Amino acid sequence: MTPTRNLWADRQDAVWRLNHAAKLGGCTTSDLLKTKARRPIINALISENFTRDYLGMRQHSMRHRWSELVDYSADKTMAIGFVEINEGIRGLADDLMTSYSTLSRNLTLWRTQTPPLVRIATSTPDNNQEQFVLLQVPLMTQWLLWVAEQRAQYFARVPNAMNLKQISELAQQMIEHNLQPIPKSNDSSREQRRMLHRLKRNTN
Repeated sequence: MTPTRNLWADRQDAVWRLNHAAKLGGCTTSDLLKTKARRPIINALISENFTRDYLGMRQHSMRHRWSELVDYSADKTMAIGFVEINEGIRGLADDLMTSYSTLSRNLTLWRTQTPPLVRIATSTPDNNQEQFVLLQVPLMTQWLLWVAEQRAQYFARVPNAMNLKQISELAQQMIEHNLQPIPKSNDSSREQRRMLHRLKRNTN
């Protein structure tokens, strides 16, 4: 079980990273993660090939619920892969317009995978009934922050930084090939462009 304070702290860290990227880029957080920046990440994380081949979601119905949850976790700039749950899992099911029992089973499965596809923080009010209060889709957080930090370099006019289209294309290609974001130590624009070229060539 993920303690509430830990997941909230992780959310605060994610918000700090986004704000810091905006400061470095001399732009706003909306510039970094506007809809056009978030949509390619969402599309890659919910694509049939990725969800079926890499996340092991064989059933169309499960992939659909995953898609709804992923979309919800990036519905605005500051979401960054997190969803606040006001009425527990039933409230989340209502928001996603899906079955409570089925969603509950899916979340249980996704929480126990390694690494977990979702993380959930809970609280226990006076009635001693556990309530879900915050949910994270770690893949969404990871990739949105990577995109934001790359876009910040573009807005800061860092020499040879990738343009916005290249950033989106590289992120989408890497996700669809089940790759991790390029570590900052190897985060040269030249290496990024080489990787984008290789991935696009392999896809074609």
